[in-house]
Amino acid sequence: MYAFEAEGTAEMTLEEGQLVKVVGRGGGVGWAVVERDWTPEKGDNVVQSRDPSSEDKIDASGSGALALAGQALVPEGYLEPYQLGDPVESV
Repeated sequence: MYAFEAEGTAEMTLEEGQLVKVVGRGGGVGWAVVERDWTPEKGDNVVQSRDPSSEDKIDASGSGALALAGQALVPEGYLEPYQLGDPVESV
């Protein structure tokens, strides 16, 4: 797993193995919108930073709305699904 260093005001730096909550896609192809200052709780569906598949850049214009909403952009290629707590059982 690798870290990501933010290069624009709309992006968020990721530490290796950091958990983030993805709330959608944005900023162009290959970017995920995540919550800033999020604290994980058991049962949340989250993603964990991982090895990047590419080093895309982003146009950070119009990033003020993300900041006001407490959100930021991170590359999807740096993330992998992760579930907190006990695995969900099939019924």
